[in-house]
Amino acid sequence: MINNAVNAICALLEKKTGEIMHNEKLTPIVLGLMSETAMAAKTAGINMSEEDVREMFELISKFDSIKFIFLTAFN
Repeated sequence: MINNAVNAICALLEKKTGEIMHNEKLTPIVLGLMSETAMAAKTAGINMSEEDVREMFELISKFDSIKFIFLTAFN
């Protein structure tokens, strides 16, 4: 759920997770992508609640910045 929400954004914007998770314009997008992932999981028979989404969102908000491999592969 976290990877689905942050990997592409980090790669496209060439930002670390901490940078996007402390950006008031990007955090709603991350949360929305996480919610969408939970909805898609439900259609596949995997129970992911909005509480799960909020817990995972809080978790990623507390991570140290991670520089994804997409950012280092071409530098």
